[in-house]
Amino acid sequence: MIIKHLKPKNPTLCLALLLTFGVNLAELRAADAIDISQPRWLKSDAPRSGDEDYIFTPKGFSSAGKPAIAWGAKVALLEVIVRDRATGKPTPCRVNVVGPDGNFYQPQKTRLTPYNLTGQWPKSLAGNRPGKAPIRYFGRFFYTDGNFRLFVPPGKSRIEVWKGFEYQPVSIELKTEAKGARKVELSLERTVPMAESGYYSGDTHLHFERRTEADDQTILDLMEAEDVFYSSILCYNGTGSYDGRMGKQDIQQLRGLGMPSLVKRGNYRIMSAQEYRSNHYGHTKVFLSDEIVQPGKSYDPNSWPVFGEAVADIRKKGGLVFWAHGGYSKEIFADFALGKVDGVELMQFGIYRPIGLEGWYKILNVGFRFPALGASDYPACRKLADCRTYVYSEKEPRFDDWLRGAAAGRSFMTSGPLLLLEVDGEKPGTIIRLKAGDANTRRVRIRVRSEVAPITHVDLIVNGHTVKRLRVPMERGMGRWHELSAKLELSASSWIAASAYSEAPSGSADAEAHTNPVYVYFDEKAPYDSEALNWLLSRLDERIAFHRKRKIAVGKENVMDYFESARKRLVEIRKRGGLQATEAGMR
Repeated sequence: MIIKHLKPKNPTLCLALLLTFGVNLAELRAADAIDISQPRWLKSDAPRSGDEDYIFTPKGFSSAGKPAIAWGAKVALLEVIVRDRATGKPTPCRVNVVGPDGNFYQPQKTRLTPYNLTGQWPKSLAGNRPGKAPIRYFGRFFYTDGNFRLFVPPGKSRIEVWKGFEYQPVSIELKTEAKGARKVELSLERTVPMAESGYYSGDTHLHFERRTEADDQTILDLMEAEDVFYSSILCYNGTGSYDGRMGKQDIQQLRGLGMPSLVKRGNYRIMSAQEYRSNHYGHTKVFLSDEIVQPGKSYDPNSWPVFGEAVADIRKKGGLVFWAHGGYSKEIFADFALGKVDGVELMQFGIYRPIGLEGWYKILNVGFRFPALGASDYPACRKLADCRTYVYSEKEPRFDDWLRGAAAGRSFMTSGPLLLLEVDGEKPGTIIRLKAGDANTRRVRIRVRSEVAPITHVDLIVNGHTVKRLRVPMERGMGRWHELSAKLELSASSWIAASAYSEAPSGSADAEAHTNPVYVYFDEKAPYDSEALNWLLSRLDERIAFHRKRKIAVGKENVMDYFESARKRLVEIRKRGGLQATEAGMR
């Protein structure tokens, strides 16, 4: 293997870092060149010039199009039906109609019109949050149930149709004449049926009002249009105060919480849950609880209890709790050590949020199995369900089983690429147990395909280091399978994962996917890296210093004891030189 680098300037040290974890690179192809000059988490995610125009400029035009309605005596009528090729029936989907002037023409109003990408968050429900990824062409689309009528100026127009990540997009150009009418039928095909491979899509961070059955049907239409099988609809509280009554929450869920709120239509399910928020601790997502957090109680969520304590009873009863938004790099640095949460929503806005890949890799390198999710936070994002999670199940799961699969790390997160990892035939979340003296060669297979955005890189990652990379030409990165295979000789406990990604022309993040790990344990010992633990301890010490300085109205001593207990736990792990396998999970 050739290792290219600029910083650090010591290739021997770089190779030694990989070998520290017991990875023998001899079996990897010498022709593979890996650039480790800059870890991906050090790259800026700041928006770049031209990104906004790029998102809204249709192919064949040089400037961004605008939402438009054609009117007047000379307009042409389009009557369109979009069918699912498998069923022959009209199917909900996402559509752009690009007129001869490069603008995006809108149909007559329906109940889905408020969700069209014609406005900008927070002034409308359209999403379209400036400065957020993924940075790819979306256009000023509208949602439809599969039947729509609209007017366009005479001339050449184009109809573009999308449906989630598994269907191949369709585009057709046609010419219209003044006062003319065209009937058009299009069909969409699920070219990557992930359920056949045992993977089912979900978005666990969506904000819609659920008050009536009509609300549910609208949400299901949108989920079907974006082909999201499992969708969690969240209420949330203000970050400066908390009242444990649904009527005091924002974006209220009046059709229940947890499994009693489940509604299913075909392959698509919605269920209500809660986002529980604080300025100083972060935001959590609480699932599978029939009751709101701390029901009937009112208090400052920035005082006591901290989140790990506030949700403890819910977790004891079988509920699940994930840190949202990458934990905002706050209480998460205590909670992972104390096992107070089930994982972290890491991928959002097309990137890896606050603790990022760096923090997540450090937690895994200390030995914790800490599952990561992808979710959109709609409408405060670029587009509905632009990030999501695929969970593996041998059969179609119930919603609660899908969530438990996510909490077990049997999944990958993605903003488009469909990424399959196998280690000795085992999928993410699996533990491969070995004893000293066992054959230590592991066979890794990574497959990836993206229908909605090209990929250019596929990485095999061991203990946070890219040990093999497949580069894909941009023009070949969409609509076909790519495969990377390797043999790894492991002499120490390790975790193995895969990622696939690409960038927009500006260098901003576009396509992104990352699996949860497969874990390889020797003699029931989890992976351990003392430098990772020291880094996490430093982040925790920063939080302790922050809370020590601030005014906490109620329970400051309890808050400090909580964070200090997490510190004590990390110091204990350092003294012992790591965790046993039985200690590494979140439960």
